[in-house]
Amino acid sequence: MKKIQTALILHLFCCKAFQSGDEAIAATAALKAIEANRISRVADAQAILSGLTAQKELAKQVESIAALMGNETEVRKAKIKQVELEIQITNAKVAVAKAEAEGSIAVAQAKLAEMEATKQIDPVKKAELEASIKIAQARLVEAEAVGKNTAVLREQLNILTSSTAANNSMAASTSAVGTAANRTADAVALLNTKYQQSSSY
Repeated sequence: MKKIQTALILHLFCCKAFQSGDEAIAATAALKAIEANRISRVADAQAILSGLTAQKELAKQVESIAALMGNETEVRKAKIKQVELEIQITNAKVAVAKAEAEGSIAVAQAKLAEMEATKQIDPVKKAELEASIKIAQARLVEAEAVGKNTAVLREQLNILTSSTAANNSMAASTSAVGTAANRTADAVALLNTKYQQSSSY
C-alpha cells in the first residue's frame, strides 16, 4: 500500500514538474516573440519617420528654388507642404515613442511572467522590471500629449491654405477684370471700325 502511495506521489510530482517545464518554455518563447515584435514595430515606425523627414527636406529645397525664381505661388505651395509634412512627422514621432513604450511594457511583463514560470524570482530584478513598466507608461502618456500639440500646426496650415485661396481668388478676379477690359476694348475697336466704314460712304 505504501509503495502504491509513493508511486502516486512520484507520478504527481513528475507531472507537475513537466507542466512547470512546459510553462517555462512557453514563457521564454513568448518573451522572444514579444521582443522581436517590439524591434519590428519600432523599426517600421522609424522608417516612416525617416521617409517623411526626407520629404520635408525636399520641400524646403523646392521653396528655396521657387523663391530664387520669384514664384510666390510655388513658395506658398512648398510652405503648405512642409507644414503638412511636419504634422505627419509629429504623428510619426508619436508612433515611434508609443511603439517603444508599449514594447518595453510588453517585454517587461513577459520577463515577469518568465520569472514566475521558471520559479526564479529575483526581488531586485522584479522591482526593476515593475519600475520600468511605470516609466514606460509615463512615456506613453507623454507621447499622446505630444500628438495633441499638432493643433498649432493645423492652425498654421489653415492660415496658409486660406491665404493661398485668397490669393488665387484675387488672381482669378484680376484675370476676369482683365478679360472684361479686353472685351470692352475689342468692342470699342469694333465700333470705331464700323464708324470709320460708315463715314467713308
